[in-house]
Amino acid sequence: MNRILIIGIGNEFHGDDAAGLIAARRLRGLVSSDVRIIEHTGDGQALLDLWADAEGAILLDAVRSGAPPGTIIEIDANHESVPHQYFGHSTHAFGLTQAIEMGKVLHCLPSRLQFYGIEAQSFEYGVGLSAPVEAAVTSLTQKLSNQY
Repeated sequence: MNRILIIGIGNEFHGDDAAGLIAARRLRGLVSSDVRIIEHTGDGQALLDLWADAEGAILLDAVRSGAPPGTIIEIDANHESVPHQYFGHSTHAFGLTQAIEMGKVLHCLPSRLQFYGIEAQSFEYGVGLSAPVEAAVTSLTQKLSNQY
């Protein structure tokens, strides 16, 4: 069992939706061996299973909150809700926010569950991040590599 999971969420073929995946990829080799890095699509049931035995989990995903593109939103998901409106682009009926809320009800969240959302500019079909999201991924990757 890894003590800490970093879960990068997204779809690499929908522009900035790949932000979480790319951040996770860049963290490989930069964090402690106690940290397990996973790339994930965001299916809620699978997320519940992934973090079931972890002491802590860090979730990285693209969001659409209305903030300027590239804004990094940090939420302590054990104590605050991650707004479901952030994920209007998601195709999952039971996604990340539902998994977190279900985990709270069932008392099966890791003792530390941190969410980092990167405000996307575009979820259009295509590969590659917009400039502000690329800068945010670089900043977040540096921050997390220094912490873990």
